[in-house]
Amino acid sequence: MREISYSLTFFLFLVSFATSSASSPQCHTNEITEKIVQQRDLFNKAIKEADADAIAAILSESVILVTGSDSVLFTGKQAQLDIWQSDFDKGDERDIYLRTTQCVTISNLGFLAMEYGEWKGSRGDNLLFSGSYSAKWRFNNASQSWLLEAEIYMTDFVK
Repeated sequence: MREISYSLTFFLFLVSFATSSASSPQCHTNEITEKIVQQRDLFNKAIKEADADAIAAILSESVILVTGSDSVLFTGKQAQLDIWQSDFDKGDERDIYLRTTQCVTISNLGFLAMEYGEWKGSRGDNLLFSGSYSAKWRFNNASQSWLLEAEIYMTDFVK
């Protein structure tokens, strides 16, 4: 448990440092950013269609998720697949999350990127939650695709 606490503290420090030391992200528009937005669109589609296999194809093995309201930390692909499957098992009573990319910044290293955007959680036609998020992506040579490494969410609105 202490290891997770240290990991979360370090992760939050990095996010805080990155956001406070940079004035604002320089958004890029190119073939790489288009591929990342396509991956985000595939993730959104997989959530809507309750397709855990499609989600698995987008997540890195060591992916990190920090939730919006209560900052619960989920570490690893299987942990995240378990929460998605638990949500999918609710059928029509489940929440659908839609993330909308506003900006993608590509690292000078070329194989890392940050995505910034807004998210919404709804059930049917009812908006329940919304906020902002940041996500880190890494190009995976084996799969020749961009994989999600980390996401951190902040909730701005709760119905």
